[in-house]
Amino acid sequence: MNHPTWSNPPFPTPIDSPLSDGLAYLHAVEESEVFRGEVYRYTRLYYVCDETGESFTNTALENSNVEQVYGPYRKRYGLPAPAELAAFRARYELSAALLGKLLGFGANQWARYEAGEVPNRSCGLLLRLAVRDKNAWYSLLEAGETMFHAQPRLYAKLLAKAA
Repeated sequence: MNHPTWSNPPFPTPIDSPLSDGLAYLHAVEESEVFRGEVYRYTRLYYVCDETGESFTNTALENSNVEQVYGPYRKRYGLPAPAELAAFRARYELSAALLGKLLGFGANQWARYEAGEVPNRSCGLLLRLAVRDKNAWYSLLEAGETMFHAQPRLYAKLLAKAA
């Protein structure tokens, strides 16, 4: 999408444009995005090159734009945020693969949720129970006891922390 050169950009601090020898200024526009059948309004951030008029983003802006949709969705349905999942895993000193297996996910799924992928509502409910409800977490550990036959000390340590 090409934009005209902006004489008065909304954010005054430019960056070097990767599209030319000129500068690029940060811009913002209100947009809406449909995510899982629901409309979310957000402020899309992007740069505009002052020489070419072309717009572009970088990874940080893309992540910010996406999180403006994912965050409200997570909040609406009570889904744990990636940082909350990472803190939970760190508290119990478990690998993402083991946690995923314990909850009945694929080996890489917990890591994907920690990296920002948004779970569907049923998986999100299971994550919420595991992370925020000690009794549910304890029950999940008990149900997964057979996974720890080779590691009885780890299992005992997990149960003690969960109690």
